[in-house]
Amino acid sequence: MTKQVVVKIGGSVVSNLTDCNTGFFNFKEATKLAELLITYLDKGAFIIGGGKLNKWILENALANLPTIDISDQHYLGIAALNLNAELFKIVLKHKLGKARHKELYDNILRYADFKDKNFLQQIISKYNYVIVGAYKPGVSSDYDALTIAQMLGARRIVSIKNVDRVYSADPNKDKDAVSYDKLTWDKYLKIIDQKEHAPRGNFPVDPVTARLAKQHKLEFAIVGYQDLNNLKKALLGEQFYGTLIY
Repeated sequence: MTKQVVVKIGGSVVSNLTDCNTGFFNFKEATKLAELLITYLDKGAFIIGGGKLNKWILENALANLPTIDISDQHYLGIAALNLNAELFKIVLKHKLGKARHKELYDNILRYADFKDKNFLQQIISKYNYVIVGAYKPGVSSDYDALTIAQMLGARRIVSIKNVDRVYSADPNKDKDAVSYDKLTWDKYLKIIDQKEHAPRGNFPVDPVTARLAKQHKLEFAIVGYQDLNNLKKALLGEQFYGTLIY
């Protein structure tokens, strides 16, 4: 029986437009990615991030409601993430076509589903492909991916990003930033130097999840989405250009 591959899709991959007024969801990139996933993976659990939509909603909310508390900021992020997940589900269903659309669970897994572990296990076992929405406030979609991976017994999460690797600093701001092909969790946590996940937090892996991944000995394979052949290698467990955090 083919094991389910756990794939975290960064929100910036599917909602990377700078102006939400002209369309926040990148259907073109989402379609290419969906086609790749169903071509090379027999079974997959796909966790979607909030991306630009999350940032845009929160910035507008704070501009008009500057005293909005952290908890509500997290819930706004959850709403953005779930909308991206719904849209990606529709793209994936379209690419599967009528002959295969029953392989896909026709809902996204949400907070209430995570609380019912038996139901969650049944859905993941029954369908070849499932789309995962947000779990709970205070954590990122990285945490959701880790939760699903633990449930499936997966040791690695493939995390698809709009950057090709983990860097010592933002390469767009620091010309001396260096990239890594491998990192231990201890070294990674020193690089990001954060303890908690904040709304709009932007890390290759959020600090809460990073500490849990270290504790449970899980790996994150960080890979860019632009090179589809390289991405295929990461999905199939082959040697790839990116960063393995372990």
